[in-house]
Amino acid sequence: MVKVIIELFTTPTCPHCQPAKKKVQAFLDYFEGKRPGILAVVKYDASTPIGAEKARGYGISTVPTVVVKGPANEFLLDAINEPTLEKAVLVAAGEEE
Repeated sequence: MVKVIIELFTTPTCPHCQPAKKKVQAFLDYFEGKRPGILAVVKYDASTPIGAEKARGYGISTVPTVVVKGPANEFLLDAINEPTLEKAVLVAAGEEE
C-alpha cells in the first residue's frame, strides 16, 4: 500500500533536471529494496499546462523541485539527495520525527 508520494517537478530545458530525475529514480530503486510498496513517484513537466498548474498550487517557481507527501507530513525540497529524500519520506509516512 502506497503511503508516500514523491512529486518531481522538472522542465526539458533545465540543465539540473536530468540529474535530479536520475537521483529520484535511484532513490526509488534503493528504497523499494528496503521498503517495497510504500512509495510512489509522480513526475510533472512544469512547462506544460498541467505541470505548471500543479507547481503553482505548491508555490513552486524553480525546478527541479520535489514534493514529498504522506499521511503525517508534507515537504517541498529543492535539495535532491538520498539522505534528504529518505528522511522526508520516513517523516511524511509518520515513521520518524
